[in-house]
Amino acid sequence: MGINKSRSNQQKIISVMVPYKIDEPFQYFASQNSSLSLGDFVSVPLGQKIIIGVVWDKHPKKTVDSIKLKKVIEKQNIPPMSKSLLLLIEWVSNYTLAPLGSVLKLAMPPLNFSKNHDIKKTLFFSGHIPKRLTEGRSKIINFIEKEPGCTLEEVIKFTNVSKNILKVLIKQGYVKEKIIKENELLFEENFNETIPELTKEQLLVSGKIMNEINKNNFSVILLDGVTGSGKTEVYFEAISKVIKKGNQALIMLPEISLTEQWLQKFYQRFGVEPILWHSSIGKKDRVNAWKKISTGQVKVVVGARSSLFLPFKNLDLIIVDEEHDPSYKQQENVIYNARDMAIVRANILNKPIILVSATPSLETLYNVKIKKYSLVKLKERYGGAKLPSISIIDLNNEKKTPKKWISNSLIEEIKKCLINKEQAMLFLNRRGYAPLTLCKKCGYRLECNNCSSWLVMHQSLNKLLCHHCGYSINYPEKCPKCDTENSLVLIGPGIERLSEEVSQVFPEAKQELLSSDLLVNHKETSNSFERIKKGEVDIIIGTQVMSKGHHFPYLTLVGVIDGDIGLVGGDIRANEKTFQLLYQVSGRAGREKLGGSAFIQTYYPNYPVMESIKKGLRDQFLDNELDNRKSNLMPPFGKLASVIISSSDENEAMALAQKLSKIAPKIEDIQLFGPVAAPIKFLRGRYRFRILLKASRSAKLQSYIKNWILFNRYPKRVKVQIDIDPYTFL
Repeated sequence: MGINKSRSNQQKIISVMVPYKIDEPFQYFASQNSSLSLGDFVSVPLGQKIIIGVVWDKHPKKTVDSIKLKKVIEKQNIPPMSKSLLLLIEWVSNYTLAPLGSVLKLAMPPLNFSKNHDIKKTLFFSGHIPKRLTEGRSKIINFIEKEPGCTLEEVIKFTNVSKNILKVLIKQGYVKEKIIKENELLFEENFNETIPELTKEQLLVSGKIMNEINKNNFSVILLDGVTGSGKTEVYFEAISKVIKKGNQALIMLPEISLTEQWLQKFYQRFGVEPILWHSSIGKKDRVNAWKKISTGQVKVVVGARSSLFLPFKNLDLIIVDEEHDPSYKQQENVIYNARDMAIVRANILNKPIILVSATPSLETLYNVKIKKYSLVKLKERYGGAKLPSISIIDLNNEKKTPKKWISNSLIEEIKKCLINKEQAMLFLNRRGYAPLTLCKKCGYRLECNNCSSWLVMHQSLNKLLCHHCGYSINYPEKCPKCDTENSLVLIGPGIERLSEEVSQVFPEAKQELLSSDLLVNHKETSNSFERIKKGEVDIIIGTQVMSKGHHFPYLTLVGVIDGDIGLVGGDIRANEKTFQLLYQVSGRAGREKLGGSAFIQTYYPNYPVMESIKKGLRDQFLDNELDNRKSNLMPPFGKLASVIISSSDENEAMALAQKLSKIAPKIEDIQLFGPVAAPIKFLRGRYRFRILLKASRSAKLQSYIKNWILFNRYPKRVKVQIDIDPYTFL
């Protein structure tokens, strides 16, 4: 247990875990009459700081000298961390080999959560109209009269009127302030459900899911449906059941750009918006969400990876949409796959989890095949829409205009589309204007100062950017190496350059340019999608963020500019990722009765990925990929782990990598490869070397790595990072 009494003085000693890069809790004195329990948040002294930690649930491994112990300062007015969340934190730490304190940090409340948020000022109309009624004053009074009880910030947000105008109205008494305690505000999600008309197939699949959920225990259900089949509407049925029981549901989405249309669908179905949780929400909204989730007031949460560690009071169902998406893999600090850890959380809670995808991951399909997961399928598009026809454009035979990237065949198809007043989407998974800038005289390639990667030209900013570390420079007038003026040339296309080409070929067409670096403002994102949905855009030009989750009724043509882009780099998942991406982006076309087609430009038309996409042989392709993995004992038939050794000193990093390789224990069912320089050898100012471990399914890989890596000491400048189940090998 985490609470003990010392024999010498009978004072209570508790163990407290703090959100730092440590593996063991610290010990503190607590007064005898304190009512501390496991999971309670407490403030404690640590060095010169006072920090918030969590009362933990295990004995210290070392004998503690109680004379040197410090006292707990106070218990925090924060709902305690649940036992299930404590177990999840420990499980994630043991599996990923990340320090326990680092994982705990993912589940800590917002920094200002413990401040007094009980007092709240709300605004009401006095009933008296000012003699001088300007447009701004009129907006405020009309809003407050219709929506009494809002805060000052809310009134300003919704009326878009100056704060000073509102303050003057308050000062003059036309708007009254009322101070109330927050706990007097009855928070209630006024669900007003609109039951949709589901197809026979959707009803059948929904019924099967409900049968699993009604068992009220842990199960993993794969909802596998073709693009446009209405998978969201099917799992909304499960959410509805959870809401009616008064419990909570978590829906995880891989990217925030996917939430816009998803939220519209949710609102149409339930009449309210769920709580959002992702890195871009403000501090106040974060505190508000955390509080209402922890008390069970909020019933539905939609979020990114980090939502997995929220303090749900009665979580009854987890849904992982686009479960195959690589974005679920966290690559920094604590390296974990949020989809896999969501399954672990569901298991700990003994609750069901639904994985959703049109292109399930091989790991998930394997678990279906061995009957570990159950499977339900939607084979038809909603409303009688047909899957798009897919054609391959062989760039070896197709003639293109020099320094142009849209083939003549694709141009002709776009022309037909525009004549019919329909929309086209051009897909290129490269941000910016051009991925490479070089000197035509000396051949010098402009690289990042902090990374061994090319700088990407962003024409809209007139800057060269590094997409790995954010380093940027203004576009130079001469070569940095040979000083020759006007010698720099831009090689290859990004979506900005593609947009430029579209403007030349289709000067009358209205464009919308969409990529992750352009979809950072919620309002602008919403406006962009609304313009497309209304048919106010002729040609959409987008990156990977447009490949899934979006439904545009007038979009009938998808053109993929560089279909081969993901087939390089030696990634064992390259075929799988490329197939998923091409299948998903092709599926944006013809989602209603207009019908659709997709054209993929490639230099490798006979490659298995292209053949399978063209012929619509999804299941056969995935089965072949599983067979290939099995013959090579690769995941899911084997295990992989990556050890990345990095330092600002190249020789130091290389020396430690070689040393680790030499001292690695020799075990039959674990193989080591390397060390070798990482494909991106220099990243964010550090030189990187990799060792890859390949193990059998039965191998105790984490124990092996602990004994080999974690029990050794290294120079402070060297960082040893462990990636269990690596998704990228850069």
